[in-house]
Amino acid sequence: MAKLQGGLPAQQQLEAIRAMKNMVIGNLNRKTLFVRLGVVPLLLAIVRDGQEEVLQLQALVALGSLALGNHIQNNFIFFCQS
Repeated sequence: MAKLQGGLPAQQQLEAIRAMKNMVIGNLNRKTLFVRLGVVPLLLAIVRDGQEEVLQLQALVALGSLALGNHIQNNFIFFCQS
């Protein structure tokens, strides 16, 4: 998660996003853990700040993967955006 907080080269952030995305695919417990640890605002900041298109795209894909859970988790993700 520290690699997503900016200040690092885009390539390192990209690798961190891909690793996180691969860890959560198909695992609701890991998705929930990452959401609770605060990854959603970090991913949204990457999308919003527009550093590099490929980085933004991977952040969006990771957000989509996190959202593919149950409705309680999706409500939490929505709450994080507010």
